[in-house]
Amino acid sequence: MTSLQYHCILIFLFVPFCLLAQFEGEIEMSTTSAVSSEKATMTWSMKADQHLMEISSTSPKMKMDYALFVNEGSQEAWFLSQNGGQSAAYKVPYTNLSQSQMNIPLNGTFKKTEETKSISGFSCQKYTIISSTHIIECWISDDTGLTHSDFPSFMSTGDLLGILKLNHVNGIPVSWEMKDTAGNVVLGQYLNKVTSKSIPDSTFDISSYEKNNAGQ
Repeated sequence: MTSLQYHCILIFLFVPFCLLAQFEGEIEMSTTSAVSSEKATMTWSMKADQHLMEISSTSPKMKMDYALFVNEGSQEAWFLSQNGGQSAAYKVPYTNLSQSQMNIPLNGTFKKTEETKSISGFSCQKYTIISSTHIIECWISDDTGLTHSDFPSFMSTGDLLGILKLNHVNGIPVSWEMKDTAGNVVLGQYLNKVTSKSIPDSTFDISSYEKNNAGQ
């Protein structure tokens, strides 16, 4: 799996996905991975069934800036990159973004705790998923202004949302961390800011990119 695919999958891991999008605006997120010593930040623009995720990833070996464009209506996903003044778009099948490729242990014991706290200005409740190898700590909020229907549908199976739905939890994950048995954070994803605002259609225009279908 490429670093591009890894970070997009990682970012998507704790976000709920359904079919119809209603929220218009931007969300800011970040991820950490002890496995690859990488950190990433993302600005996600949403409007109707169109999504643009602008990602900046850093590690001891490299720094990468790229984007992912998703058109839910046409079921298309494109990796966007700019290098040396050249803009290129690489088509990616939805299955390549499946969370199941990450082998995250979501089949442990799910539990709601009594712990609450404010994270990034959101009131959150703590939930855990405990397996023999990892502990997943999820801080869920009902006051982000986002709903399950605000996100694309291509990752609607085998993910954290499925676990939350199964346990009748309707909130949005604000913080998600997977820890090993020693308590070290292996993976982490965080929702930092939600801004409701008008997004111009031009944000999602990738017609100037040279398209490459090699990812199919």
